[in-house]
Amino acid sequence: MKKITALLFCIVLLLGAALSASAATYESYTYNSRSEAVKSPAAYEPTNQLSGGSIGVGDFSTPADIYRAYDGKIYICDSGNNRIVILNGDYSLNRVIDEFKDGHFTGKFENPSGIFADKNTGILYIADTDNARVIGLDGELNMVKRFDRPEKSDLFA
Repeated sequence: MKKITALLFCIVLLLGAALSASAATYESYTYNSRSEAVKSPAAYEPTNQLSGGSIGVGDFSTPADIYRAYDGKIYICDSGNNRIVILNGDYSLNRVIDEFKDGHFTGKFENPSGIFADKNTGILYIADTDNARVIGLDGELNMVKRFDRPEKSDLFA
């Protein structure tokens, strides 16, 4: 009898450990019609966690956007450090962009907050928020497009 009880106890322990290992490591929630947070099943299960230190670029400071491009590269707007960090598909460091060529001058970002890579042209578009512009960079980091914030208009606030 003691052997059967001990065996059942071991099975319960093993099942409990297996179930807790498969549970999400965070709580997920949604909002009800009264705008109250309500627990819900986890929609996604994280498989990896990266930091600037683990990538080798130093700590991130206010990362604002992340974009996975058509070629598998991952672009991270590190707004607080005024840079773009590019990772390969296997999460290894590809390059860090903290300046670009603007004709004969060197351009810098001020609080970049959005990023997009155009599959057809290869141009990397960056929302350079505090400089009030969106710039387009080619593969050699030459600014090939620039969209400044429009002047105030009677039509739009």
